[in-house]
Amino acid sequence: MVTAGEVMLRAVDDAVAELAEGFQLARRTLVRAEVLARREFVDDLLSGTSDVAGVLGRAQTFGLDLSSPHVVAVVTSTKPFTDASSAISLVERSVQGSKGDAELLVATKQDRLILVFPAPDLDAVDHVLNRVGRALGTSASSESVDLRRKGEYGRTQIGIGRPRSGAVGVAASYREALDALDLAASLGFDASVVDARDLLVYRVLISDRAAIADLVDTLLTPLLGARGGAGPLLETLQVYFDTGANTASTARRMHLSVRAVTYRLSRIKDLTGQNVGNPVEAFALHTAVLGAKLLDWPEVRSSS
Repeated sequence: MVTAGEVMLRAVDDAVAELAEGFQLARRTLVRAEVLARREFVDDLLSGTSDVAGVLGRAQTFGLDLSSPHVVAVVTSTKPFTDASSAISLVERSVQGSKGDAELLVATKQDRLILVFPAPDLDAVDHVLNRVGRALGTSASSESVDLRRKGEYGRTQIGIGRPRSGAVGVAASYREALDALDLAASLGFDASVVDARDLLVYRVLISDRAAIADLVDTLLTPLLGARGGAGPLLETLQVYFDTGANTASTARRMHLSVRAVTYRLSRIKDLTGQNVGNPVEAFALHTAVLGAKLLDWPEVRSSS
């Protein structure tokens, strides 16, 4: 009887082991299938696939109701985000809270962290950005943020698209977020959050590169004849307009005297014929300065 019992127990153990192994294999297969389905859905959603009806139907499976306005946020980092990154679960828990009932999609794409979430108003967007900041180790909002940090996720920057509805709208918001990050890189903006709405004027400028190049060449080329080149005078104009046309603030930021700044502005007037004290001429100069940043002038001009 003892021997029979041992045989039976051994058989039960073997059966349980087989069942456990089968369960684990089945569970891994199911998880793998869910991951693949999620990845395929994210790719279709962000690429703006022609199968809009199919995407809308699958969105419900992942807890998204795309009939209301949604925003896409793209987080870049010096350390690439991957599907295995802990940032995904951290952001999900931070935004969704303990109940996990907030509508949110977090995924990775091309080494970036992607967030899709409802945006009924600006406060909702700020709320999510703040939660994302906490998850990544710092606070963030669209008005006063500093999401950059050197740590587990490296230095990060967030691009925000405009609120849009539907699958096509989400894809458009995603492209705007990417464009915002690209423009920020071109312009040297190091703000932690880059909102597509704030960069619309730059998109207008680059929509006609030939026209803006002509404006830059016409107004700013005379600066090349200045002693020391166009660099110091161009930088003075950039800081002057950034500080709201305030010579004292310009002087402090550039570590110059007010007299030196005034002299440079006078020199700019002599060379270009444009007076920063005249609103129309100041607007033309400001536009040319923005165009120069977008076109990397005068470096591109000199190389060509």
